[in-house]
Amino acid sequence: MKWFGALMIGCLLATSAAAQQPERIEIDQCVWKCTKGGRYRSMLVTPELYIVSIDANRCPDQSYHCPSSYASFTTDDGVPVEVKGYVPGEKTTEVFNVYVPRGNRYLYVHGINSGDRSHVLDLAALVEGERASSMEPPIAAPGETSIDDLYRIFIEGYAQLDADKVAGLYTEDAIYLSPGGDARRGRPAIREWFSRMFRGAEERGENLELSFETVERRVQGSLAYEVGYFTLTRVGSERAGTSRAKFVVVLKRIPGAGWRLHVDGYSDAD
Repeated sequence: MKWFGALMIGCLLATSAAAQQPERIEIDQCVWKCTKGGRYRSMLVTPELYIVSIDANRCPDQSYHCPSSYASFTTDDGVPVEVKGYVPGEKTTEVFNVYVPRGNRYLYVHGINSGDRSHVLDLAALVEGERASSMEPPIAAPGETSIDDLYRIFIEGYAQLDADKVAGLYTEDAIYLSPGGDARRGRPAIREWFSRMFRGAEERGENLELSFETVERRVQGSLAYEVGYFTLTRVGSERAGTSRAKFVVVLKRIPGAGWRLHVDGYSDAD
């Protein structure tokens, strides 16, 4: 039976080695603002370290490069951490790594682009979210509306001035929170809001062009939240121009239908 014992020991060693393999987590999240501070790309989790990869290019979706700079990187208690591939304070468009010892929950990025701007990345929450998402059902079943589909249909609804199409993207008991007004509860109230807005645009001969920029998305089971910006461009009237706002939404997955907006709140940006 010596061969069996040796086999068991080998399996245990292999399992132990596998448990020690680094865990890679995709982040794709803004550092401060997506157009001004670069993006977190990914994080490698080892037994000793969180290794955070940062792309300093401020304009990742453009054909040109906009350098970013960062004054310092610290842990929860203000202790500087190791940085490889970048000298703090300099401008760069490169990708570099920041090494945070395990036991710290946060990475603090200070002095973004030579200002007093700072950002905090919750490292432990990224790990917890990744492990929870590994047990989730598919984000949308075949024939259901995915989260990305929802935004695409939202854009179409604005272009077509179709209040029914937009309101249909909300749950029956959704809450809509616009700046300077009371909360609108339920799909009928939300439909009325969009009907009035689209009716006014139509009377002015106005076209509405909408676009979205996602900053962060987290999905757990049948609930999700998303943070981002949207840009609304009005064309063809005296109100022509572009406005930008930031938003936070809570989404629900409705079996057989897909994702719907359950809470939608926004406010002006900049």
